[in-house]
Amino acid sequence: MKYQKILNIWNLSQEERKALPAGQWITAGNSSDPHHRGIWCGVSPSGSDVAVWMGNIKGLKGEARAAHIQRLMDYAKGGAS
Repeated sequence: MKYQKILNIWNLSQEERKALPAGQWITAGNSSDPHHRGIWCGVSPSGSDVAVWMGNIKGLKGEARAAHIQRLMDYAKGGAS
């Protein structure tokens, strides 16, 4: 699946979420608040939806932000948490 404009994750089925590319911009609901936007990481082997939410990383900059995003991307792929 190609990247698309920002998607409301709540409108997608589990199969559609599994097909989303890691890095896809998402929201959960219809909020226009930028802190409610996220980066899709994937569906973990246990079936958990994994995303990085902008509101949760607003205080992280540079390497710390990149490392947090990478940890969640790895977690979605079944790597270390």
